[in-house]
Amino acid sequence: MLHLASEADQGSDCEDTQRQTLPSGEDREAVRRQKLELLGHSYTALVHQIRTPLTVAGLYAELLQPRCESDAESKAALDGIVNSLHTIENYMRNCLIFVKGELQERRNFTITEIVERIEASCQRYFSRAEYQVIRTEAAVGSVSGDLSALISAIDNLLENATQAIDDCPRLSININCEECTLVMELSDNGPGIPEEMKQKVKQPFVSGRKEGTGLGLAIAESVIRAHRGVLSFAPNAGGGTTARIALPLAPSVHTGNG
Repeated sequence: MLHLASEADQGSDCEDTQRQTLPSGEDREAVRRQKLELLGHSYTALVHQIRTPLTVAGLYAELLQPRCESDAESKAALDGIVNSLHTIENYMRNCLIFVKGELQERRNFTITEIVERIEASCQRYFSRAEYQVIRTEAAVGSVSGDLSALISAIDNLLENATQAIDDCPRLSININCEECTLVMELSDNGPGIPEEMKQKVKQPFVSGRKEGTGLGLAIAESVIRAHRGVLSFAPNAGGGTTARIALPLAPSVHTGNG
Protein backbone atom coordinates (compact mmCIF):
# COMPACT_ATOMS: atom_id res chain seq x y z
CA MET A 1 0.00 0.00 0.00
CA LEU A 2 1.25 3.42 -0.95
CA HIS A 3 1.68 5.66 2.09
CA LEU A 4 1.33 9.39 1.55
CA ALA A 5 3.10 11.52 4.13
CA SER A 6 0.93 14.02 5.91
CA GLU A 7 1.75 17.73 6.06
CA ALA A 8 2.72 17.26 9.69
CA ASP A 9 5.16 14.48 8.74
CA GLN A 10 6.64 16.60 5.96
CA GLY A 11 7.03 19.57 8.29
CA SER A 12 8.79 17.39 10.84
CA ASP A 13 11.15 16.06 8.14
CA CYS A 14 11.96 19.64 7.08
CA GLU A 15 12.75 20.64 10.66
CA ASP A 16 15.03 17.61 11.04
CA THR A 17 16.81 18.49 7.79
CA GLN A 18 17.28 22.12 8.91
CA ARG A 19 18.68 21.00 12.26
CA GLN A 20 21.14 18.75 10.43
CA THR A 21 22.26 21.47 8.00
CA LEU A 22 22.45 24.44 10.42
CA PRO A 23 25.97 24.75 11.83
CA SER A 24 26.43 24.22 15.55
CA GLY A 25 28.00 26.81 17.84
CA GLU A 26 31.34 25.01 17.65
CA ASP A 27 31.16 24.86 13.83
CA ARG A 28 30.39 28.58 13.60
CA GLU A 29 33.33 29.35 15.89
CA ALA A 30 35.62 27.17 13.75
CA VAL A 31 34.48 29.00 10.59
CA ARG A 32 35.04 32.35 12.31
CA ARG A 33 38.57 31.33 13.30
CA GLN A 34 39.31 30.18 9.74
CA LYS A 35 38.11 33.52 8.36
CA LEU A 36 40.24 35.43 10.87
CA GLU A 37 43.27 33.32 9.99
CA LEU A 38 42.72 33.99 6.27
CA LEU A 39 42.26 37.67 7.00
CA GLY A 40 45.49 37.64 9.00
CA HIS A 41 47.52 36.18 6.13
CA SER A 42 45.99 38.66 3.68
CA TYR A 43 46.59 41.61 5.98
CA THR A 44 50.23 40.68 6.67
CA ALA A 45 50.93 40.61 2.93
CA LEU A 46 49.09 43.90 2.45
CA VAL A 47 51.08 45.62 5.21
CA HIS A 48 54.37 44.74 3.53
CA GLN A 49 53.07 46.28 0.30
CA ILE A 50 51.88 49.49 1.99
CA ARG A 51 54.88 50.11 4.22
CA THR A 52 57.29 51.01 1.38
CA PRO A 53 55.24 53.88 -0.13
CA LEU A 54 54.29 54.98 3.39
CA THR A 55 57.97 55.22 4.35
CA VAL A 56 58.75 57.12 1.14
CA ALA A 57 55.92 59.58 1.86
CA GLY A 58 57.35 60.13 5.35
CA LEU A 59 60.81 60.84 3.96
CA TYR A 60 59.45 63.39 1.48
CA ALA A 61 57.53 65.06 4.31
CA GLU A 62 60.73 65.33 6.36
CA LEU A 63 62.53 66.91 3.39
CA LEU A 64 59.81 69.56 3.16
CA GLN A 65 59.91 70.50 6.85
CA PRO A 66 62.84 72.99 6.63
CA ARG A 67 61.12 74.82 3.77
CA CYS A 68 57.92 75.23 5.77
CA GLU A 69 59.44 76.57 8.99
CA SER A 70 58.96 80.22 7.97
CA ASP A 71 55.34 79.75 6.87
CA ALA A 72 53.03 78.95 9.80
CA GLU A 73 50.16 77.79 7.58
CA SER A 74 52.37 75.46 5.52
CA LYS A 75 54.05 74.14 8.65
CA ALA A 76 50.68 73.34 10.25
CA ALA A 77 49.55 71.53 7.08
CA LEU A 78 52.77 69.53 6.88
CA ASP A 79 52.56 68.63 10.58
CA GLY A 80 49.06 67.33 9.92
CA ILE A 81 50.36 65.15 7.08
CA VAL A 82 53.20 63.77 9.24
CA ASN A 83 50.83 63.05 12.14
CA SER A 84 48.43 61.26 9.79
CA LEU A 85 51.26 59.12 8.41
CA HIS A 86 52.29 58.21 11.97
CA THR A 87 48.66 57.33 12.77
CA ILE A 88 48.51 54.99 9.76
CA GLU A 89 51.83 53.39 10.75
CA ASN A 90 50.61 52.86 14.34
CA TYR A 91 47.33 51.38 13.13
CA MET A 92 49.16 48.97 10.83
CA ARG A 93 51.45 47.94 13.70
CA ASN A 94 48.51 47.30 16.00
CA CYS A 95 46.69 45.29 13.33
CA LEU A 96 49.77 43.08 13.01
CA ILE A 97 49.71 42.58 16.77
CA PHE A 98 46.04 41.62 16.47
CA VAL A 99 46.86 39.12 13.70
CA LYS A 100 50.02 37.62 15.22
CA GLY A 101 49.20 38.02 18.92
CA GLU A 102 52.66 39.32 19.82
CA LEU A 103 54.62 42.58 19.90
CA GLN A 104 57.00 43.45 17.07
CA GLU A 105 59.39 45.14 19.51
CA ARG A 106 59.78 45.40 23.26
CA ARG A 107 61.60 47.82 25.56
CA ASN A 108 61.11 49.32 29.01
CA PHE A 109 59.39 52.72 29.15
CA THR A 110 58.41 54.75 32.19
CA ILE A 111 54.96 55.71 33.41
CA THR A 112 56.04 59.32 32.90
CA GLU A 113 56.44 58.59 29.18
CA ILE A 114 52.97 57.05 29.10
CA VAL A 115 51.42 60.08 30.83
CA GLU A 116 53.17 62.53 28.49
CA ARG A 117 52.00 60.63 25.40
CA ILE A 118 48.41 60.40 26.70
CA GLU A 119 48.34 64.15 27.38
CA ALA A 120 49.76 64.86 23.90
CA SER A 121 47.11 62.61 22.33
CA CYS A 122 44.31 64.35 24.23
CA GLN A 123 45.53 67.74 23.03
CA ARG A 124 45.94 66.58 19.43
CA TYR A 125 42.92 64.34 18.87
CA PHE A 126 40.34 65.11 21.54
CA SER A 127 40.36 68.91 21.67
CA ARG A 128 36.54 69.02 21.69
CA ALA A 129 36.46 66.97 24.88
CA GLU A 130 36.94 68.20 28.42
CA TYR A 131 39.58 65.91 29.85
CA GLN A 132 41.84 65.48 32.86
CA VAL A 133 44.79 63.17 33.43
CA ILE A 134 45.27 62.29 37.09
CA ARG A 135 48.42 60.51 38.19
CA THR A 136 48.77 59.39 41.80
CA GLU A 137 52.03 59.52 43.73
CA ALA A 138 52.10 55.72 43.71
CA ALA A 139 52.20 55.66 39.89
CA VAL A 140 55.95 55.19 39.56
CA GLY A 141 57.88 52.63 37.54
CA SER A 142 58.22 51.13 34.08
CA VAL A 143 56.35 48.83 31.72
CA SER A 144 57.87 46.48 29.15
CA GLY A 145 56.44 46.58 25.65
CA ASP A 146 55.80 48.83 22.66
CA LEU A 147 54.95 52.36 23.81
CA SER A 148 53.58 53.55 20.45
CA ALA A 149 51.33 50.50 20.13
CA LEU A 150 50.05 50.92 23.70
CA ILE A 151 49.30 54.64 23.23
CA SER A 152 47.53 53.86 19.95
CA ALA A 153 45.32 51.35 21.78
CA ILE A 154 44.52 53.93 24.48
CA ASP A 155 43.74 56.49 21.75
CA ASN A 156 41.30 53.98 20.28
CA LEU A 157 39.51 53.61 23.61
CA LEU A 158 39.31 57.39 24.05
CA GLU A 159 38.05 57.79 20.48
CA ASN A 160 35.31 55.22 21.09
CA ALA A 161 34.29 57.14 24.19
CA THR A 162 34.07 60.53 22.46
CA GLN A 163 32.24 59.13 19.44
CA ALA A 164 29.48 57.85 21.72
CA ILE A 165 28.87 61.33 23.16
CA ASP A 166 27.11 63.98 21.08
CA ASP A 167 27.60 67.00 23.33
CA CYS A 168 30.29 68.01 25.82
CA PRO A 169 32.28 64.76 26.14
CA ARG A 170 34.19 64.54 29.40
CA LEU A 171 37.12 62.15 29.86
CA SER A 172 38.96 61.30 33.04
CA ILE A 173 42.17 59.26 32.87
CA ASN A 174 43.30 58.02 36.28
CA ILE A 175 46.73 56.41 36.54
CA ASN A 176 47.78 54.46 39.62
CA CYS A 177 49.93 51.53 40.71
CA GLU A 178 48.54 48.69 42.81
CA GLU A 179 51.22 46.31 44.07
CA CYS A 180 53.10 45.28 40.89
CA THR A 181 50.44 46.46 38.45
CA LEU A 182 49.92 49.71 36.55
CA VAL A 183 46.20 50.53 36.47
CA MET A 184 44.78 53.07 34.04
CA GLU A 185 41.08 53.88 34.25
CA LEU A 186 39.52 55.80 31.36
CA SER A 187 36.10 57.13 32.36
CA ASP A 188 33.56 58.98 30.19
CA ASN A 189 30.13 60.56 30.56
CA GLY A 190 28.58 58.71 27.64
CA PRO A 191 25.44 56.57 27.43
CA GLY A 192 27.25 53.41 28.52
CA ILE A 193 27.49 50.04 26.81
CA PRO A 194 24.11 48.61 25.74
CA GLU A 195 23.10 45.47 27.61
CA GLU A 196 23.07 43.36 24.44
CA MET A 197 26.66 44.43 23.64
CA LYS A 198 28.29 43.81 27.03
CA GLN A 199 29.22 40.18 26.40
CA LYS A 200 30.56 40.73 22.88
CA VAL A 201 31.90 44.30 22.88
CA LYS A 202 35.51 43.12 22.44
CA GLN A 203 34.76 40.56 19.73
CA PRO A 204 36.05 41.37 16.22
CA PHE A 205 33.55 42.71 13.67
CA VAL A 206 31.03 43.61 16.40
CA SER A 207 30.16 47.30 16.59
CA GLY A 208 27.45 49.38 18.21
CA ARG A 209 27.75 52.01 15.45
CA LYS A 210 26.43 51.60 11.92
CA GLU A 211 29.64 53.00 10.42
CA GLY A 212 31.89 51.04 12.81
CA THR A 213 34.15 48.22 11.61
CA GLY A 214 34.01 46.32 14.89
CA LEU A 215 37.79 46.03 14.97
CA GLY A 216 38.81 48.95 17.18
CA LEU A 217 38.22 47.42 20.61
CA ALA A 218 39.31 43.96 19.44
CA ILE A 219 42.65 45.39 18.27
CA ALA A 220 43.02 47.49 21.45
CA GLU A 221 42.48 44.40 23.60
CA SER A 222 44.97 42.37 21.55
CA VAL A 223 47.62 45.08 22.07
CA ILE A 224 46.96 45.18 25.82
CA ARG A 225 47.00 41.37 26.00
CA ALA A 226 50.33 41.35 24.13
CA HIS A 227 51.64 43.52 27.00
CA ARG A 228 50.44 40.74 29.35
CA GLY A 229 47.66 43.06 30.48
CA VAL A 230 43.89 42.92 30.89
CA LEU A 231 41.19 45.22 29.48
CA SER A 232 37.79 45.36 31.18
CA PHE A 233 34.75 47.63 31.16
CA ALA A 234 32.42 48.68 33.97
CA PRO A 235 29.45 51.08 34.17
CA ASN A 236 29.87 54.27 36.19
CA ALA A 237 27.45 54.97 39.03
CA GLY A 238 26.49 58.36 37.56
CA GLY A 239 26.38 57.16 33.96
CA GLY A 240 29.02 56.45 31.36
CA THR A 241 31.66 53.74 31.22
CA THR A 242 35.11 53.12 32.66
CA ALA A 243 37.65 51.16 30.63
CA ARG A 244 40.22 49.63 32.98
CA ILE A 245 43.68 48.67 31.74
CA ALA A 246 45.88 46.61 34.07
CA LEU A 247 49.51 46.08 33.03
CA PRO A 248 52.31 44.30 34.91
CA LEU A 249 55.17 46.55 35.92
CA ALA A 250 58.66 45.70 34.73
CA PRO A 251 60.75 43.97 37.47
CA SER A 252 63.22 46.86 37.64
CA VAL A 253 60.61 49.36 38.76
CA HIS A 254 61.24 48.77 42.43
CA THR A 255 64.64 50.43 42.23
CA GLY A 256 64.01 53.13 39.65
CA ASN A 257 61.90 56.23 39.12
CA GLY A 258 59.30 56.73 36.48
